Amino acid sequence: MEIKIVGSNDSVHVGKLGRLLLALSSGQKIEEVKPDEPVFAPTKWTFGRGLVSQKLNVTAYCDKCKNGLAFYSLNALAGGFPHCAKIEHAPENVVADWKRQEEWDRREAIELEEKREQQKKNDELVQASWNN
Repeated sequence: MEIKIVGSNDSVHVGKLGRLLLALSSGQKIEEVKPDEPVFAPTKWTFGRGLVSQKLNVTAYCDKCKNGLAFYSLNALAGGFPHCAKIEHAPENVVADWKRQEEWDRREAIELEEKREQQKKNDELVQASWNN
């Protein structure tokens, strides 16, 4: 345990009784020195796709409490990430990335469907020409 003399920046290990007794005898107050809490990185938010499902998701992980969670919808993400006796919400850029990717996926699905319909029409025209 370490203590420090009030009004001083010096901390003294309890084993240094000489300095401690000197400080006490001169009427100085002492207090316990509490160690600083370890600094942990902020919550890590990751946007991506599921390895198997390929669904959009956001994962959140806290180094301090070791809690992690995956969100597979914007509604679930809006509920926040519970950890360290608090609820933390995703940064705006993560939500924006999700919305942007969702829009790109929607456009890609529409384009793919249009290509399939065009290919079906082309196949029907080829089939009709073979039958004539």
